[in-house]
Amino acid sequence: MMALAVCCPLDAATITNAVPVVSASEFFRPADDPPAGLDPNGIYPQGQKIGFGLYSITGWNDAQPGKTNMQRVSEGGFTLAGPFCGAPDPANIDDAIANNLKVTFRIEVGPYKEAGDVPRPLDAAYVQAEVRGRVESLINNPVHDAAVARWCILPEELRWWRSSEMECLQLVSETIRQVELEHHAAARPIWMYEPNHRWQYELVKTGQYQDIVSMGVYVNKVPRAEGRSARARWGFEQIVGAAAELGTVPQAVFELCGDLPDPQSRDPAAIRQLLRHDVYLGLVLGIKSINIWSMLERPGLTTHEEQFTAYASVAADLNGPLDLQKVFLFGQRRSDLTVTLLSGQPTTLPWTDWWGGVHEYDSVSFLEAAYGHDRYLFIVNSTEEPVEIAVSGLPTDDDFRIESLFDESVPAVTGGCFQLVLEPLEVKAFRMSPTHIPQPTTLALLCAGAAGAILKGRCGHKPVRN
Repeated sequence: MMALAVCCPLDAATITNAVPVVSASEFFRPADDPPAGLDPNGIYPQGQKIGFGLYSITGWNDAQPGKTNMQRVSEGGFTLAGPFCGAPDPANIDDAIANNLKVTFRIEVGPYKEAGDVPRPLDAAYVQAEVRGRVESLINNPVHDAAVARWCILPEELRWWRSSEMECLQLVSETIRQVELEHHAAARPIWMYEPNHRWQYELVKTGQYQDIVSMGVYVNKVPRAEGRSARARWGFEQIVGAAAELGTVPQAVFELCGDLPDPQSRDPAAIRQLLRHDVYLGLVLGIKSINIWSMLERPGLTTHEEQFTAYASVAADLNGPLDLQKVFLFGQRRSDLTVTLLSGQPTTLPWTDWWGGVHEYDSVSFLEAAYGHDRYLFIVNSTEEPVEIAVSGLPTDDDFRIESLFDESVPAVTGGCFQLVLEPLEVKAFRMSPTHIPQPTTLALLCAGAAGAILKGRCGHKPVRN
């Protein structure tokens, strides 16, 4: 994600008279192809579908009494079922298979999380036997084996500063891999849920025994006036940073377990706006896998259906006709465009962490990515106020088209720039496509590397640190 620029409002003449810098043929240089050989129906990183799942998908819901929750999850665009609470239930896997969902299978090894300061010596033979038994029970059922995309370790939240807990985590991970190898089974990613307050360096320590860095970003109980958006961003940055260090997959876990605290967040439209903001902010910052805790309807939760529907709207964007998963998983990040905040307050969002440290983030985040010959731009307003934005750096000829993916508005591009307003917590997405597929030329290839530096001088914007 590139830095946001802040400047005084631009008048029409300034935008119209911007110096032509790039043509459509130069701007739409194609992105690198996605990795070859990935299963079209598999879950990333082995497949082409984003992992987007829910814990504990069981039973029915009063909103659609004629359908099971597993059916509703599948139809909503989600791709993963689980983990499930309790002992593994083959019926849960059968239900997921019947609804074209892959499964996250939980590997539970008993109470190896220490209580207080009392050491709990590791019984290695017991752990190995438990893990082997659970993995082999799955592998020996070829139908179920083919449906499982990921392993999830329990107990969760194992702590890097407790040696026996780290030994347990390492032993579980190594035993899973050993059993897979012995049975010539596919090696599936391993992950463990980490609590919301882990720093990047802590996630790296436990992440060395996992293939997915997975941490909770539970902000639904944080009042909107108390740094909710900045708190979420802090969490995403810890996850993405740790996964980048390890070369693994960054996963955010969101919550669906209680009503939102703000009165203005009880309306279905407000819930949709808020939760879509959260997930897209994570995706823009580099999250490549999502899980939600949980589909289980809890006593006192009155907005379960509204929250589920909000999350499902993002799943449909990613895995439905728009197929935006391909952009977030395989799109090539570009920096040709400048996004400038023209008006709206605040310009930065502060958050004070649990130890008194103060963090400040730009109030508007964005991602520019190329996929094939198309260019995508996602913009997220994390403030409680409308903001006016200018986007510059587009081709200055008319040999391309632009479409808004989440509404029917069509930006008016003048001199390679356009302006728009984002409502509080709104997310906008644009796809720009060449009218004619550009053919690479020697000049275009030579100029491609320098284009970003040249474009930053357009329209007089001075980017600020993000």
